[in-house]
Amino acid sequence: MKSIRCEIDFPLLATLTPSERLRLAFVEPIAVHVARRIDEVSTVLARVEQASTRGHWCVGFVAHEAAGAFDAALMTQAVRGTPLAWFAEFSAPCANVFPARDSQHELHPPSADGFQIGEWISDIDHIVFREKVESIRADIHDGRFYQVNFTTRLTAEFAGNVNAYYQALQSAQPNGYHAFIDTGDAQLLSVSPELFFTLHDDKVTTQPMKGTAPRGDTPEVDERIAW
Repeated sequence: MKSIRCEIDFPLLATLTPSERLRLAFVEPIAVHVARRIDEVSTVLARVEQASTRGHWCVGFVAHEAAGAFDAALMTQAVRGTPLAWFAEFSAPCANVFPARDSQHELHPPSADGFQIGEWISDIDHIVFREKVESIRADIHDGRFYQVNFTTRLTAEFAGNVNAYYQALQSAQPNGYHAFIDTGDAQLLSVSPELFFTLHDDKVTTQPMKGTAPRGDTPEVDERIAW
């Protein structure tokens, strides 16, 4: 099996202090569950659920392109070489992985190895981007959609130490939900500030970072916030 390593650093709950976080690292998985076709996604997730009931830890991801596994009406473009779902199963996390945090809440000691990133390049140009935005606005106006998350892909040349890059991302955004996944074939680095969902004491909490606004105390206040 190829060398696989995962790290997670999550706030346990939004109401807790920065020191009350779930900081764990994992190596040497006992199994790896991978879906490369739409019809394999549900099987992988079922295996992950079964592993969790056994007290095991599963760290991984489900790609946006796996949407069709949950709703056949959702069509996506296939991405070659990227699994639709990937999870490494571990019997337990490593012990004593993270050193004591300093006043800046850094997870790792400074790295002597650096990294370089080239210019980020979008997969569409400005003219195409503007045309797509106008098309989305027209579709929303006509009632075809009520919300569209329009995204693009950015690519850049990378050289150097990928762990140093991960540390730099953590330092720039210290209060997010951090994850580092090395599948053996590729590395996934995430410092998203969004809580998709968490289950605690039989309660599900979600804190999306976009598409939401605070509620008011009255319908009139809601109306003002909406506009």
